[in-house]
Amino acid sequence: MRIQDLLIIDLEASGLGVYSWPIEVGVAWVEAGKVRTWSRLIRPEPHWNPDAWDPMAEEVHGIPRQALTGAGSARSVAEELTGLIAGRPVFSDAPEFDMRWARLLLDALPSDPGLRVLHYDEAVGRICGDQGANWAYERLERRRTPHRAGPDAARMLSAILYGLERGDGADPDTDGISL
Repeated sequence: MRIQDLLIIDLEASGLGVYSWPIEVGVAWVEAGKVRTWSRLIRPEPHWNPDAWDPMAEEVHGIPRQALTGAGSARSVAEELTGLIAGRPVFSDAPEFDMRWARLLLDALPSDPGLRVLHYDEAVGRICGDQGANWAYERLERRRTPHRAGPDAARMLSAILYGLERGDGADPDTDGISL
């Protein structure tokens, strides 16, 4: 896998419960040697359970429910997202949650884009190699988690690049990467 093909996704949600829904999606990728990010807040769909709003989750991510009234519709955000992820492997540090919320978001589209979210650890291992993975995870632990989708995705991708730079990864297409 080439670092330029890698995409990290992160979602913030109304809570962690079974009926929770996405409130923000963010992705990070490498372009022209730099980490690039994209993120959008998501206006809840009318059929999403309003009782699934968890004040504890709001305390963690800091996104008040009122901030979502002017956010993009699930369909418009899903359309933008599918344009970014098309043909790329997508990784997350919590694929079981992020895939559920991404699926709910993508249900707003007329056709299924076939998103599959893989575990972040797989990307670390494939890109960084064993030695680099240690550096990547150390970097990740030292950086504060912002609990916002775009910055969280960028944090994870930056850790992979840090590990790649210091490890035994075999990606020949990483020259000029900027951390």
